[in-house]
Amino acid sequence: HPDAYALADAAAALTQGGMLAGFRLNAPVRAEAPFLLDGEMVTIGFDPRGGEGDPVHEDVLIAQAGQVWRLAPWRASGGAGGSASDGAILSPMPGRIISVSVAAGDAVAKGQKLLTLEAMKMEHSLIAPFDGTVAELNASEGGQVSEGVLLAKIETAEG
Repeated sequence: HPDAYALADAAAALTQGGMLAGFRLNAPVRAEAPFLLDGEMVTIGFDPRGGEGDPVHEDVLIAQAGQVWRLAPWRASGGAGGSASDGAILSPMPGRIISVSVAAGDAVAKGQKLLTLEAMKMEHSLIAPFDGTVAELNASEGGQVSEGVLLAKIETAEG
């Protein structure tokens, strides 16, 4: 039956990663995607038909009032348990380090500014994900960095 094929096509279009996202014939198309936001799982709803532009398959950075948040598509991990953040502070994009506020061995509090990266004509403060100690520091003022470079590593008191 032709209607059955149309429904199968609609269901296939809404399937992501082998799971049916769902649809209703009398409602607007809407999809949801899980993201990690500051180490916490959030679900963001969106219209999968999109608008102008290209689909995004990479992490998304949102900057507002001097703060930067990274939205990362949820990726299933191979292991169980573990912390929401391993303490690795990575460069979110290519840029230049304009200030370093900590040194290796310093105790830091969750949310404390570690360093500032200038990229895309904006300043991006990179902060401590939890209370701990700066175990590694690979950044120096004036240094150029690529995206994804380990700039610092924070360890909890437990190590």
